[in-house]
Amino acid sequence: MYASWTTKLIVGLFALAGIAALAILSLRLGKIELLSNNGYIVYANFDNISGLKTGDQVEIAGVQVGKVVGLGLKDYRAHVDLRINKGVQIDTDAIAFVVGGVQETTELLEQKYDHILYTGNGTVGRIVAAAAAKHLTPTTLELGGKSPAIVDRDANLKQAASRIAFAKWSNAGQTCIAVDHVWVHRDVHDELVQRLTDEIHERYGDDPRKSEDFGRIVNSRHAARIQNLMDSGGYDQIATGGTIDIDDRYVAPTVVTGVKPNAALMSEEIFGPVLPVLSFDDIAEPISHVSASDHPLALYVFSKNNSDRVLDQTTSGGACVNDTMMHIFPPSLPFGGVGESGYGA
Repeated sequence: MYASWTTKLIVGLFALAGIAALAILSLRLGKIELLSNNGYIVYANFDNISGLKTGDQVEIAGVQVGKVVGLGLKDYRAHVDLRINKGVQIDTDAIAFVVGGVQETTELLEQKYDHILYTGNGTVGRIVAAAAAKHLTPTTLELGGKSPAIVDRDANLKQAASRIAFAKWSNAGQTCIAVDHVWVHRDVHDELVQRLTDEIHERYGDDPRKSEDFGRIVNSRHAARIQNLMDSGGYDQIATGGTIDIDDRYVAPTVVTGVKPNAALMSEEIFGPVLPVLSFDDIAEPISHVSASDHPLALYVFSKNNSDRVLDQTTSGGACVNDTMMHIFPPSLPFGGVGESGYGA
């Protein structure tokens, strides 16, 4: 028995020679599985549910629901309570919520679905895609990657620093389209680094650890992972920040300069508040690096004269010129990755 919002809908009628009528019917897609990430749980999943106007059964791994939505991922030892607005109606006959970690998710993936949506990293994305392939199930993978910001010497540095700071340190850097690292023209390198440092103080005070506006890493394992990236070197100095307390899951908002392209910090998505800064003399350098790397989920360029060149010669899931993250907000714009950063969105 399906809810009224799963009923077949006639979305178009066409007359054929005055004799027959052809109709396009909006049918139920079928059984959908949404595999949740450990952040932005409502944004990442309930928006998908509301978009499935013709779906009938949805399972979400990692979520249980009632008056309060609880996120309990055993492997991450995380627990977050999120309250849903009173106006949101959830049909529990059509939507099932499953709490669990690797074991539960693995068992769910053994089932046959009509579509699978996953938000997370490429490693798990490959597991999801392989499981889906056994049943020829179509998938939507929203992954991540090393999304760069490129700051040319003609950029408005005050604006660039402010918008990079917003994209990097919101949610302690744990956002799929956060700025992962910055390429900046050598002529304006020092000024941009100073402005980024100032942004940290303006947003989070002299001690970000005490700021109510700065969060923690989702678990100790990921805090230790970021610590290992920092300890591996490959950079000249820590311009600001650098404090890490694994037990408290605290990683200070950090700017690292003199970063080498082969540094550990450049080897994987940081997904935390550490910002590597690399310098260039010619815009062709960051373009070449982006083109030779896995396609990022997002790319941000701050320039008056070279933005078109950067966009023409690179590939990314989305991009902004003289801004960051704004491309995800207009509902009329598509959102998704390319290759390593996802597909199917």
